[in-house]
Amino acid sequence: MRNSSGEPLASPTSSKTAPGRRPIFGCLRVPSLPRLIRGLGRLGVHAYIALAVVYILAPILVIVAVSFHHKRYIVFPFEEYSLRWWTEALVRPEWRSALWTSFLLAVQATLISTGVGIVAGLAIHHHDFRGRQFVSTFFLSPLLMPQLLTGLALLFFFAQLNISGTYGSLLMGHVLVSFPYVVRLVLAALPNVSRTIEEAAMTLGANEFRTLTHVTLPMISPAIRGGAMFAFMASYNNVLMSLFLSVARVTPMPIKIYQHLEWGADPTVAAISTLFLLLTIILLLILHRTVGIELMPSVEQRQG
Repeated sequence: MRNSSGEPLASPTSSKTAPGRRPIFGCLRVPSLPRLIRGLGRLGVHAYIALAVVYILAPILVIVAVSFHHKRYIVFPFEEYSLRWWTEALVRPEWRSALWTSFLLAVQATLISTGVGIVAGLAIHHHDFRGRQFVSTFFLSPLLMPQLLTGLALLFFFAQLNISGTYGSLLMGHVLVSFPYVVRLVLAALPNVSRTIEEAAMTLGANEFRTLTHVTLPMISPAIRGGAMFAFMASYNNVLMSLFLSVARVTPMPIKIYQHLEWGADPTVAAISTLFLLLTIILLLILHRTVGIELMPSVEQRQG
């Protein structure tokens, strides 16, 4: 049927509606059962991740808030905020001494771990020998072993050598838990270094040592910097190695916190813990901007 101008008229019995107009009595589209199950599954996964994040971050946020609380004891809701406990942590000589001791110990452990890790990574990558995979796994084993067992084993081992309770034994324990990070990153970066570039450098007159220092190491320098930062954080925040191997005249910050909590807790510990958290975040941000966190693939994948 058409009107006087020749345009077709819509049939009153037609089930179609004009574009852009919603039907008044249209039927609702019910999703299929598999699609509904997938949607509920995604919702459940997102809810689980959100609960896990809250579970992990909630205690940390409480510690940060307590560090700015004015009173010695904790009262919710907080009545007054101040920097009193931050001042206590940064002014009192025993806390400053512990901070400086931990910093020096971490720097020394980082320097030794970086040197040992570079040499170990180069040896494993460039030399094909029997047991190569075993040696690689052995160097990374401190990351897999519980540090409680490692610290206890080192305590007995150093006691047999009559060097237990010395600063050297404490430093060796921190190196043991730090250098696997350097080895792992160096092993992850070396496959990206083309052997052709190294051969071209030697063809132009450079010996092996000059090729190593002027070609290979600069090309893997982001991995070296990243491994050094991880080694520093592993040593600076380490508790168990310091607990088993620390000496009376050298008190790292984790041991100082432990001793302080034995005689009573106050928000000074919360301020120190927040300071450690800020330091870790800053180092991670520097690592991400200069190296990239994505440089942490597994060594097994790179070697495969």
